[in-house]
Amino acid sequence: MGAFFRMVIRKYKLHSNKIARQYRIALLSDFHNCRFQNILKAMPDNLDLILMPGDFCIRYFMQCRSRVIPFIQELCKRAPVYCSMGNHDKDCMSDQEFRSMINSAGATALINESCDWNGLHLSGWYYIQDGVSPESLYQQGSYNILLSHKPEWYTRYLQDSHFDLVLSGHAHGGQWNLFGKAILASGQGLFPKYVKGLYEDRLLVTTGVSNPVLIPRIGNPREIVLIELQA
Repeated sequence: MGAFFRMVIRKYKLHSNKIARQYRIALLSDFHNCRFQNILKAMPDNLDLILMPGDFCIRYFMQCRSRVIPFIQELCKRAPVYCSMGNHDKDCMSDQEFRSMINSAGATALINESCDWNGLHLSGWYYIQDGVSPESLYQQGSYNILLSHKPEWYTRYLQDSHFDLVLSGHAHGGQWNLFGKAILASGQGLFPKYVKGLYEDRLLVTTGVSNPVLIPRIGNPREIVLIELQA
C-alpha cells in the first residue's frame, strides 16, 4: 500500500536575472479527483504561488470532479492558484466548464492565455487550439512560466520557444522506475525520456500527486514540487 500513498517534497532552486525578488512556488499536477487531506498536510509553508498544469479530473469514473473545487479552495487559502488543462480535463468537460470550475473555487484558469502576476508572466497552453501557438503567449522582458500538461510536447513545440520555465506532469513519473529507468508513460511509450525532474534547465516535469490507476507505483513516489526561484 505504501506504493500508492507515499508522498515526497522535491525541491529545485532556479536563478534568473529577469526577476528582482525570490519566489516560493509549489507545482502540483495530476490531481485526478483523489482524496486530498494528505496532500494538504504535506504542502510546504510560506508559498507565494501554486501552479497546477492539468488533470484535475479522472475520466474513467462518474462524478470525476467532485473533489476538485474543495481541494482548490483549500489551496487558495495558502497562496494564489493558477491552473491549466490536462487531457483528462479535456475529455471530461468543455473549456468553459473547466474555467467555471476553476474560477468558482477561487483560482485562475489559463486556457491558451496568459497574465502577469507580481513580476512573473504566467501562461497556460494545451496543444495548438484556436490558432494559439505557445510562442504567442510569451512576453518579452519578463520571466515567463508556461503550464503545459504533456512533456512530450516539449520537443515538438516548445524546445525552440523562449519560455524561461515550462511546467508539465502527465507522465506519472513513468509509473515504474527500475534501476533508475522509467518503464512506461502515456504519449511516450516504453522507456520514456521526460518523466520527472529538470530537463535542459527549463522543462520541469513532476510525477504528480495521485495514482489514478490500479497499477502501483514502484520506485516512483507521488510528489509535491517546491520551486525556489531566485534572482
